[in-house]
Amino acid sequence: MPEGIVPEFQAARGEFEGTERGFGQPVAIRDPDRILMISQTHGFPLFAVAEMAICRQAIDADSLGRVLRFTLPDADARNWQIFPALANEANKWFAVAVAVSAVTRDLDSYTYVQPGDERAMPLVLFEGEGGAEGARRAARDAFNQQGLATGFQQGLKAVSRAKGGNAGLVTLLDDWVTKEQAKATNARYPAEFKKDLDEVSRFADSIREEF
Repeated sequence: MPEGIVPEFQAARGEFEGTERGFGQPVAIRDPDRILMISQTHGFPLFAVAEMAICRQAIDADSLGRVLRFTLPDADARNWQIFPALANEANKWFAVAVAVSAVTRDLDSYTYVQPGDERAMPLVLFEGEGGAEGARRAARDAFNQQGLATGFQQGLKAVSRAKGGNAGLVTLLDDWVTKEQAKATNARYPAEFKKDLDEVSRFADSIREEF
């Protein structure tokens, strides 16, 4: 506004009520015949408010996606790896997921539930008839292709905390290995199961060395 009417504006603003007094900020210009007014309004558009419930339902239904958002403890978030696990690494995490019951088997069907997330919904990895070997292989492939290995690594930390740390996790894995080794003495023990047994044994040994 022109320099000459800035004092008049300040006086008029004193008549405003409450916080409205701070809404206007005068800036003097040298053009005596022009007043420039700029207005800004801040808030949420109604369509965004209306969609908040839909967004909440979507994130609650997406257990894996929840892990990729702002739901991790700070320490876990700082160590987060955004790149998918390599094939060999993914196979290892699938085997460990089986050992800690994150991946469960019902005949030839397999489901996965993200550890540490009480609201996680079971995710079907394989459902159908493929025989013990084929079903395990198909479930492992689905686990890898859907990128579940990366999220499971974070969930395994929740399992470890629940068991009192690495020592408790190793005990859990050792118990599973012992049971599977007893089954493996049977000549009909599936080769795909043996792969997972070997992976879990190696993983348990690797973290055993950390304490």
